[in-house]
Amino acid sequence: MTGYQGSIGIVVGSSVGPGELAATARNAEQFGFAQVWTAEDYFFTGGVAGLAITLEATDHIKVGTGVVSAVSRHPALLAMEFATLGVVHPGRVVLGLGLGLPLWMNQMGLRPTSQVATVGAATRIIRRLLDGDEVTTEEGGFSVEGIRLAYPGPGIPIHLGVMGPKMMALSADVADGTILSILCSPKYVRWARSVLGANHHITAFAIFNVDDDSELARHKVRHRAAFSLKRGRSPLTDAAGITDELTEFLAAKGAGALIDQMPDSWVDLMTVSGTANECIEKIRSLIEAGADQVALFPNPGPEAPILTQRAGESILPHFQNEGLTFS
Repeated sequence: MTGYQGSIGIVVGSSVGPGELAATARNAEQFGFAQVWTAEDYFFTGGVAGLAITLEATDHIKVGTGVVSAVSRHPALLAMEFATLGVVHPGRVVLGLGLGLPLWMNQMGLRPTSQVATVGAATRIIRRLLDGDEVTTEEGGFSVEGIRLAYPGPGIPIHLGVMGPKMMALSADVADGTILSILCSPKYVRWARSVLGANHHITAFAIFNVDDDSELARHKVRHRAAFSLKRGRSPLTDAAGITDELTEFLAAKGAGALIDQMPDSWVDLMTVSGTANECIEKIRSLIEAGADQVALFPNPGPEAPILTQRAGESILPHFQNEGLTFS
């Protein structure tokens, strides 16, 4: 097959420790990945700090956050941070913005009344400040009075990390692109594309491990998959068609059994793991379902540099030869 309109990125941060960020990012740039995304899962590696480390470690690759919370920092501060990095690294910075996992938000006492109103307001405020406007507004729980950035960052794209239909509709309305959570299946990507429309940019995050030993690669992603699935039903599980089975599993065995006992079919459906050829087919299925970019999230984290290298050597060339666009 030829003529892909998409790209392949790498996700760093979270389970990737601060000491592995620079090496992973340099590998990604060397092998021709389209983008690096720095995750901010609380309380692991900082997203904005990781963004700065990654930008400094590389020369030209685009780098985005995947994602920072709209409520853990005031929108004016987020705008200031991203504008600062955008001025130093023009054309390379992408602001990935979301709400944050409810568990972590609750730990910090951050409970917005309306997720849609909060993320929508933050996005609008940040965009206006990045563009150099002076902003005064009261919306979405945020107060902004006469704020203007001394060093704005016009043109920095904002991509929203969202999951459900209401937040997806918001992203289509106010953002330049949408980031789909890890564990997104081709069916979920296809559904998201139907909501977001044909011209909206979609990045699909995917838990990733590649190894000549297919079973070993699948085993190594189970811990991260279990961490996400233990929360139970979500739009991701609904689209994948596993919600009823997951609900029964959790009721009968508990979340602790997921790592070792979840069906192999869930791992195959909702991760990019296995041999190089198996990973290639899974990436291809996400792109064909409507993803403009598939961002591989190496797991376990300490193996991120070597997994990025393996992907660069054994996976990217197949797509480059087939006409995948890396712009």
